Amino acid sequence: MTQPLNRTRLTLLLLATLLAACEQPKKSAPPPKATTTAPAQNSQHPAPAASDIAALSNAMHGAANQQPDDAPKDPYGEPYIIGTLGGVPVNLPSSVVRFVEYADSPGWDMDKIRSYNPPTRNYQSIIKAFDFAFRNSDGALYDERKRDLVKQYRAERSAGSDDWVRVLISAAPVENSRKYPLDYLYETSFQKWATAAEEPYAFTGEYRYGLEYYVVPGINPKTQKSWREKDGVEDLFIYKGSDGHVVTYIKCSNHNVPSPPCTHYFEMLSPMKLGNITLSYHRQHLKSWKAIQEKAQAFILTFPAKTD
Repeated sequence: MTQPLNRTRLTLLLLATLLAACEQPKKSAPPPKATTTAPAQNSQHPAPAASDIAALSNAMHGAANQQPDDAPKDPYGEPYIIGTLGGVPVNLPSSVVRFVEYADSPGWDMDKIRSYNPPTRNYQSIIKAFDFAFRNSDGALYDERKRDLVKQYRAERSAGSDDWVRVLISAAPVENSRKYPLDYLYETSFQKWATAAEEPYAFTGEYRYGLEYYVVPGINPKTQKSWREKDGVEDLFIYKGSDGHVVTYIKCSNHNVPSPPCTHYFEMLSPMKLGNITLSYHRQHLKSWKAIQEKAQAFILTFPAKTD
């Protein structure tokens, strides 16, 4: 007899099932009338129930169907996804943004996902997170309604040396936000537990592209190789404002692979308070970090709703 999946494993399996369609239109799936379990893939990992797949799809992609009848319309005649982002009313184009989460979204709790029944949204509905993408070379915003652009995106991403940038917005409640959240990330980088090497970062004395350059120094006594060669160890790049506070925090893989990834954090404090904006791109584009950050900010600033 097969054993039931634990909650985490089930969620991961469901997510893997859905990722292949993550660029598809965000229509919520109606809950099935009966729970149907697909045949088990093997004796230890049975396939998720169709009802669970539908529920997760609805939670991840259903924001477009939660909008009121009188919601403003985008250029395609579809309702914008409306709500409040960082304290500011916004209109999010459903063909551009993905994985929209409101404050009452169930997250990855499968019990909550199964019973999730979202309300009709309004401009008081707090938006917690979403993502979108753009191409750095020409500033093209990914839009699933632009079929030629979608084909280019898929081909370029498959090639592995593209310059597409993924933007993840995470809007922590204002009252829970640290005043300088990136300072905290920076300060913890000098703790031994902060890296996969269990050794803290150290400033090299160098600047790369206007960024302070930090590495994990020294030799791994077990392998006699540089700590930088250890799996999971990344290089760190920091930009500080004139007041000394960290405004940009970037970690990049240093491994010899075709397109080592970078994860780039910054924040916006006006007009909306966004304490955690994450950009993902390849390290060969690190030299353009400032332009990439400015483009991301410019796109975000197109989202506030126009009020008369």
